[in-house]
Amino acid sequence: MGNLADQLAAKFGAETQEKEKPEGTLARLALIVAEATGRDVQEIQPSTRLRDGLGTSSLDLVEITVRTEEAFGVELEGRTVADFETVGDVVDFLDNTSR
Repeated sequence: MGNLADQLAAKFGAETQEKEKPEGTLARLALIVAEATGRDVQEIQPSTRLRDGLGTSSLDLVEITVRTEEAFGVELEGRTVADFETVGDVVDFLDNTSR
């Protein structure tokens, strides 16, 4: 019979969709940065500067650091994302760090 969401969708003629998770390091990190800063995810590019390019506060940077560590299962080794200049620098670090 399906779950309740499927039943309601069938009754009201809508389709259920699971929230898609972005694939790839850049896409995942861009979503984290966008959610923490209130920016559109499309604005977050590899060349985006973390400190001055996004107008991030120190609390934003701590939030991005914690969420990045949780999402990727890594530790930034005593650093924060503020220690990286661009989003691309963080992506490179994450891609070169074993998970």
